[in-house]
Amino acid sequence: MEQSFDILTTVVSGTAVFLLVVTAIHASARLLQMTFGKKSGLNRKDTKPENHPEKKEEPPGIDKQCAIYKEKYLTCKPLAKRAHVCIEQENVSLIKQLLLVIEPKASISGYINNIVNEHLEKCKPEIIKLYKEKKADYGN
Repeated sequence: MEQSFDILTTVVSGTAVFLLVVTAIHASARLLQMTFGKKSGLNRKDTKPENHPEKKEEPPGIDKQCAIYKEKYLTCKPLAKRAHVCIEQENVSLIKQLLLVIEPKASISGYINNIVNEHLEKCKPEIIKLYKEKKADYGN
């Protein structure tokens, strides 16, 4: 019995040593491959990402922003149906001065209409939510 126990211990110990040697060789080979830039066979998720500078989109320069602004707000679009609204006189005076210099062909009503259109589109989800909440309060 003692002899079979010694044989079993020797086999288990030998197997453990063999597995350790194989693991060490495999790890060394991977380390060498990674060091010299060859494919390591490792999955991307197992490796640290290389430090590549991220390409961030630069915001448009002031000239590009001015062109976008002119296209968005200062284009002359005829208004099919008009309605009169009141705004503060200071705002009207400022808009007149700006348009006279920046784009004399643009109308005050067209300029304000473009701003309102953008606001309504940009804030559409909030406006709809608030509208539905208030409409529910009135029982409709």
